[in-house]
Amino acid sequence: MKNLLPVLISIVLFVPNAWSAGKTVTLKDGSRINGQIVGMSNGNYILKSAVGEIAVPENSVTSIVTQDGLSPQNTPAAQSKNSTMSAQIQAVQGQMLSDPSILTDIQALAQDPDMIAALSDPAFIQAVQNQDLQTIESSPQFQKLMNNPGIRALMGKMAPSLE
Repeated sequence: MKNLLPVLISIVLFVPNAWSAGKTVTLKDGSRINGQIVGMSNGNYILKSAVGEIAVPENSVTSIVTQDGLSPQNTPAAQSKNSTMSAQIQAVQGQMLSDPSILTDIQALAQDPDMIAALSDPAFIQAVQNQDLQTIESSPQFQKLMNNPGIRALMGKMAPSLE
């Protein structure tokens, strides 16, 4: 089950933000690009910004922050608690961005009652954002999501990437 945690965390983090336009991408040189991540191709994030589509090399990005300021991989709690988990989550999110069928599945999950309930639980969301694995695994929301057929199918598509 531990191998599926990065997938589930990524799904929970992606569902509310998968189609939002409000992202700020910070580059290693300190510059920032505001826009929507529309995909990933050949190691580049594809961003739709005010000036058009821009390809940004993945290795030049230091953070991606949503409109509400959340960046789960870059919170101090997330970095200090489990850097391996953070790396796995980033890999899974890269896979999500590069596969249109996965993005479509994630978009459908935004209407799923179990996902809506999980996203409405502040304690569960806090645990996910902080990558607090013990709290996540003991949460009733986690158990519901792990048994949800749509989420299980999506995790099945993505789990091989962690092996």
